[in-house]
Amino acid sequence: MPEQDKKHQALNRKVMRERMAREEAERILELKSREIFEINEALKKANQSLDHIVAERTNELKQSQLEAEQKSIELSKSLERIELVVQAANATIWDWNIIHNDFDCSSRIEIELGYDASEIKTFSDFTELVHPEDHKHVLTLFDKHIEANIKLDINCRLRHKNQNYPWFHII
Repeated sequence: MPEQDKKHQALNRKVMRERMAREEAERILELKSREIFEINEALKKANQSLDHIVAERTNELKQSQLEAEQKSIELSKSLERIELVVQAANATIWDWNIIHNDFDCSSRIEIELGYDASEIKTFSDFTELVHPEDHKHVLTLFDKHIEANIKLDINCRLRHKNQNYPWFHII
């Protein structure tokens, strides 16, 4: 019987080890399951928070888009009114981008000076049209306007394509 007792004891020890190993595995599995559950809950909360943030931002963007569209409509109306005023005043509109030295003028320049607007692309192109006697004065006033933000108000002669020099009031 001692032999059988040894086998029985060995078998009981083996069963006990397996039972302990299974219990440890179940404990670890329970712990890991709880960790996964908690992580899933945290992810759900984070997802809900992100959904809320995305919804807020989407609403803000929609509002901004509506405001931009409204401003665009207002700007278009304002530009139409300005165009009507310019036409009524028989004015030539010009714009000088100092940084890029782009000089743009309205198509009215063709009526006023005989040049196509595309012929006057830079500030130098424009200043070449200034009468030689007015040239220094005009450049000085432009410099003061740029450096000291002094209002631009110039009376000078500009060369027409037919070589005449009619007077202009530049503001």
